[in-house]
Amino acid sequence: MAIIGYIFLNPEKAGRMSLEDQQRAIMAYGQEVGRQVMEIYVEQAASIRQALINRAEGGKMIERVRGGDTLVVARAAYVLGSSREASRLLADLRLKKVSMYCLDLAEDITCDRERRLAVSDGGAVLIQKLLAALSLCDSSRHGEAIREAKKYRKQAGKYLGGPVPFGWRVDGAGRLMQNPEQQRVIREMKQMREDRWSFRAISGIVRERHGLSLSHEGIRRILATEQSRRDEKRQRLPGAQSSSEQVLQRRVEEDRRRDRKKR
Repeated sequence: MAIIGYIFLNPEKAGRMSLEDQQRAIMAYGQEVGRQVMEIYVEQAASIRQALINRAEGGKMIERVRGGDTLVVARAAYVLGSSREASRLLADLRLKKVSMYCLDLAEDITCDRERRLAVSDGGAVLIQKLLAALSLCDSSRHGEAIREAKKYRKQAGKYLGGPVPFGWRVDGAGRLMQNPEQQRVIREMKQMREDRWSFRAISGIVRERHGLSLSHEGIRRILATEQSRRDEKRQRLPGAQSSSEQVLQRRVEEDRRRDRKKR
């Protein structure tokens, strides 16, 4: 007849709740029903869509519970995984006569229990809360699929979408390729920046030489983006940084510091 707590540290922003808040809520439930919380399992490295039984701490907890025990969790979404996994979990716990109490639903979702006299919200509210919990699990799965697709496209050299940055173009295969003419303009801007020309002065010169209307802020962003791209490429293929790149990087960092001070 033990009360056992389960804390899930969600790695995603949606539905995140701190360890301290979850622990406090579980302990408060134990005090409310007049029973001691015997053990708390803390899950730190699992996806919210993963079945509870397949998680490191969740699996241990399910194996060790006995009939009459009550599992307490702050949010139903932390244990349901998906509609299919939720059905399996609840059937398994019901067979073992183990209660699963979800604090956000204020309900035991596995076993029938005698209700205390209280004003009820009705079944519609409970259903809405359960649907919201399952929606959080499904949206996590959807987000993970999007991240995997973007990772695959990036590894394949495909452009991920959005405005094409100055100095680049997208070819017929969807790959991001250098635009030779604009790359020459970028090299000129980079050299002028190394020679301590201001962004406003560079903007005027680019307009006169190439007929391009680029604002001083636009030029700052172009050079910063190119520097970030080179840094990322250097991390994949480690190599020595040229002196000109070091100078430009210092200029960009100085500009960023000045911008932060202005804000």
